[in-house]
Amino acid sequence: MPIRVKLSFESPLPPIRCLYAIKATEVYIKDLKKNILDDILYQSLPTKKSVQKINSSLLKLTLDGYELVDTELAKDVIRNDDLISVEYIDKNEIDYINKRKAEILKSKCYFSSNFKFVK
Repeated sequence: MPIRVKLSFESPLPPIRCLYAIKATEVYIKDLKKNILDDILYQSLPTKKSVQKINSSLLKLTLDGYELVDTELAKDVIRNDDLISVEYIDKNEIDYINKRKAEILKSKCYFSSNFKFVK
């Protein structure tokens, strides 16, 4: 039996709100992202050109403010009538976050290695 969910697309994606049926019981979240792109965004005529550039790995699905992890089965984390937000993550933003995280970790390692206890 399919799981019926509510989808809400966040900016910069088109402002679409719809009901969507997750039909396969063994579908992973990463596959669900691709299915949502194919079934909804690619079918929307005014947005075809802009959406075709979107890679499903740059979509983020959230439920009650929590990100749905790609490696989880949809049936294990999604229930009927859940509201799922579909967000687009800019690759430049991801690169910036990863770079910043590396800088922070590097500085923490530097400070911790120079830290000495004084009695």
